[in-house]
Amino acid sequence: MDIATGLGLVCGAVVLVSLIMMGGDLRMFLDTHAFIVIFGGSFAATLIRFPLTRSSMVCRWERNSPSRCAA
Repeated sequence: MDIATGLGLVCGAVVLVSLIMMGGDLRMFLDTHAFIVIFGGSFAATLIRFPLTRSSMVCRWERNSPSRCAA
């Protein structure tokens, strides 16, 4: 893991905790529309960036992963 990844996770956690400490509530971050925009947009960007054949290779790899087959 890159040090920037860990730093980004820590900064994100600090932002969430500080907003809650300032009088917010964790439920204010949970919204159906935001969920659709974030995950739908990420999925669409992945499809735009990678060809469908490469994206389907990820699904095949996940299906054949040892952790899934062991269960």
